[in-house]
Amino acid sequence: MLSRVMTIVHQFHSNRNMELSNTPCMRELTSLIFPYHCLICKRVLRSRFICISCHPGLPRLTKYKDEQNQSAIYKRYFLWPYSKKILNLIRTLKYQRQQRLAQEIAKLSIQDALLLSILEDSDVLIPVPSPRKTLFKRGFNQTACILHQIRKAHIEHLPPLSLTSLIHRGYKQNQASLRGHQRFANVANSFSANSKALSEKRVILFDDVVTSGATAELAARALTDAGASQVILLSLTLSGSWREFSWMRSQFLRTLHPLSD
Repeated sequence: MLSRVMTIVHQFHSNRNMELSNTPCMRELTSLIFPYHCLICKRVLRSRFICISCHPGLPRLTKYKDEQNQSAIYKRYFLWPYSKKILNLIRTLKYQRQQRLAQEIAKLSIQDALLLSILEDSDVLIPVPSPRKTLFKRGFNQTACILHQIRKAHIEHLPPLSLTSLIHRGYKQNQASLRGHQRFANVANSFSANSKALSEKRVILFDDVVTSGATAELAARALTDAGASQVILLSLTLSGSWREFSWMRSQFLRTLHPLSD
């Protein structure tokens, strides 16, 4: 390793008129002294932020249906099948505050041409907002970070990202700690939307994981009540337990006011 460092230093002196941070030799020297680490498992790497063992693979946008007729969601898609790898990726971003992963997820996501086509055909991109208490504690909204990075890569072709059109009033309890019917009761009256910004708009509602579907449904209801013409739900992954909540979703939708035509 020492001989390699000396070689790089020699190369640098041969090119010292170049911008310091832009020289390949200095970038390689920096990587030797301060190696990359996998943001998930902390394994030492040479040039990436997710190691092969933790990498979720390329996304494949998949459409799925909910048989409930009263849903406010027009279409539903997820990018990755539910797996330990994608779940670890999301958890590391959220709970270990590794915001660099938002950029990595965005880079992977935009490799799916169908995803970009769906985003381009919408009028506004809206992340599922975090409750104010969670946002204050974590310091960021992971879904907003990912959408921001996706749009940053294709800013000329994608619609605007709105962080104020949908507001989360807060849960009674942490949604992740609840099960079954508790999830549905917990989201009641959680969202409000800005009707001036949403009238006749085609909305992409973006979430990280759809588990019971309760949060996404109530968020979509708030958007359509505010005048959105259609809401397409896009998530990174769909929980393996989603279909187990089908009966509960059906009962939950019956308690809500009918959708307007």
